[in-house]
Order: sequence, then C-alpha cells, then structure tokens
Amino acid sequence: MFRQIGILLMLTGLGATACGDDGTAAPVAPPDPGAESPQTTEPPSPPPTSVETTSPTSGTDPPNEAGFGEPAQYPGEFLASPAFALTGTVRVLDNGCFMLDFDNEQRVVAFPEGFVTDPTDPATVVATDGSKIFDGASIDATGRSLPVDLMTGGRDSRWGNELDYCDPGATDLIVLDTATLAFDPTSLTTDDLVGLVTDSEFTEPWPCGYGFATSTADQHVGLTIYALAEPSGPGTVTLPDTAWSAQVTVGTNLFSQNCDDVIEFWEPEAVVAASWPMTAGTFTLDIPAGPTTGCGMSRVTTTLIGAIVDTPSGPIPLDDVELTNAAWGCFAG
Repeated sequence: MFRQIGILLMLTGLGATACGDDGTAAPVAPPDPGAESPQTTEPPSPPPTSVETTSPTSGTDPPNEAGFGEPAQYPGEFLASPAFALTGTVRVLDNGCFMLDFDNEQRVVAFPEGFVTDPTDPATVVATDGSKIFDGASIDATGRSLPVDLMTGGRDSRWGNELDYCDPGATDLIVLDTATLAFDPTSLTTDDLVGLVTDSEFTEPWPCGYGFATSTADQHVGLTIYALAEPSGPGTVTLPDTAWSAQVTVGTNLFSQNCDDVIEFWEPEAVVAASWPMTAGTFTLDIPAGPTTGCGMSRVTTTLIGAIVDTPSGPIPLDDVELTNAAWGCFAG
C-alpha cells in the first residue's frame, strides 16, 4: 500500500513520505494568466559577466540581470502549493546558472521571492534577511519539484528558457519557498546539544510501526518510543521498559525518510549528532487486544508524562508530550 503511494507521488512531483502524512499533496495550480511572464521565441543568450542588482518590484516588468533575470521567483510567477523539506548544495556553473546539487544530481533552482544576486559577486545570492548563499554552500530549504509543463508558458516561459539553457532536456524546476544556510549539528558542543533538548517543543508527529515519534518543527530534536515487538494489548508503560526503546535524538532532517522505502533524489538523509535514552516516563496504550491485521492506518494517541532524558550534562525533565501514531502497525514497503 505504501509503495503504491510512493510511486503515485513520484509521478506527481515531490511527494510526502510513503507513510506519515495525513494530508494529500494537491496538484500545483497554474499561475494567474494575468500575471506578466517575459517570453521569447528565440533561444536565450548566455548570461553576461556582470549583473544589475535592482530588486524586482511587483507591478513592473522583471529586470533582465543575467539573461533570464534574478535566479529567484518574481511576484505571481508561481502559486503556493504543498512544499517539502529539501537539503542540497548550491552550485554555480561557469555559464552563470544556479543549480541545487542533491548528492551529485543537479537541478536548476528558483530561489524564493526577494532573493537577489550579490552586487560584488554574481555567484552569490543574498536572502531577504541579508544572509548570503554562496557557490558550494549547503542549504536547508522547503519547496517542490515543478514540471515545466505546469508553468504558464511552459517551455517558452522565463524558467522554461532557463531550463533549456542551463540543463537541456530537464523537465522539472526546483522551486523554493524558503532557503537558509544548512544547520550543522556536528559542529555543536555537548552543552549546545543538551540546550536544544531543554528548549525543545515537540509538535510534529511521524507515524509508523508500533510506537510513537515526534520532533520539533525543524527536525533538530526528535523523540521516539518504539515497541521491540507488537504490543499484545492495552496497558500502561513505565520507562525504562525492556519491551520498548525510548530515546531523544539531536541532529537534522531526523525524519526526512520516515517510514519510506521509496527515496527521492531530493530527500535528505538524517544527520545524528547525539542520542540519549529516556530513563523515566509513563504513557497509556489504548489499543485492541491481539495482533493487528496488516496496515489498517489505525490512529493511536497518548500522552507521555514525567519523561526524563539522561544526558552527559545530567538528567533533563521534559514537559508532557502528546503522542500520535496515525499509521499504527504500518511499515515501509
């Protein structure tokens, strides 16, 4: 069942993980036909060696800084659509094209609206907060893979022309909603890592298997409680329990491949900087007695109370944590 979902999502652009999302990704709607989009029937010229730095403004024709304009979206070019976590490395080709490299698989990238090229370095993009994303920088982003056929103007649009010039034959453009320099948890001290746990707020559920997983919104701190075998029925679990694995993990992209055996090129791998066990805590398991009959997408909810994490800096108590598994008994495959 999950493999069929993964294949369907691969056919429709970027998709969610094979299990774990309650929503269904909607097709990308075309932009407003009234929005201006520069078109040309002639092959695009290579980018010039110098660039203008005028930021595009709504209601005016986009400037033509590097043959195609800024390597970022202009107002109204794309409508909002479901976005997913992306991690990649920015590459600037000799011809001036901006690419996003996913483990050596490169795609033309459209940076978020408001990003502009650096007036002192055309191979650097300046974000709206003033930070600089340079050639070779790793970035954490949210966005999607947009087929050129879904763009207004298709191959004759600004981005269609850029695809033909930068990556002939490419059919998709990476469109970013957000982009920041990548978080590197391996550069943090132990005290810094413990501090992330202390300040964490677990808001994102990650359904799969027999147990529970949740994380902070940025996936930098994760909490997992998994049964080592299928629980036989309802009851109260008190940690530590030899039948359960319970821990808190610090890193990045911790659940990017949650319950997923169909890994897309754009899905980042988890980076774990530290993992510490929970030595206290209780929760009530309200499930039917007896074995489950396959993946029925059953929802199980509970509250973890009085949890304590054993860290090198000492025990860290956690606030009560709401736990939800909307795919109880489901696994990748």
